[in-house]
Amino acid sequence: MVPLALDLGLSAELLNIEMGLLKEKVEKREVEGIKMGNEYRISVFILSKLLRTTPERLLDFIEDLLLTQKIEEVEKDKFYELKEGEKIYQRLLKDVAN
Repeated sequence: MVPLALDLGLSAELLNIEMGLLKEKVEKREVEGIKMGNEYRISVFILSKLLRTTPERLLDFIEDLLLTQKIEEVEKDKFYELKEGEKIYQRLLKDVAN
């Protein structure tokens, strides 16, 4: 399941800006953020407004991005088998559907 509040790293990546700049904007309250302990998070609803898209479309994009990152993590693993990957992928799809 894709979280509804993202860390500054992923949020900055989606906005195509430096994380430091995004943190500055959040601290100045130019971008609405959620502070949890010492970390900031940004809601996908805020990000979708900034990116002028729908939350659903943004969540689909994030889901694809995270899946791609997971695939890249194991792509060069010699012990990784296609059938094992298919099972993991199907489990991820099932989790997202629920």
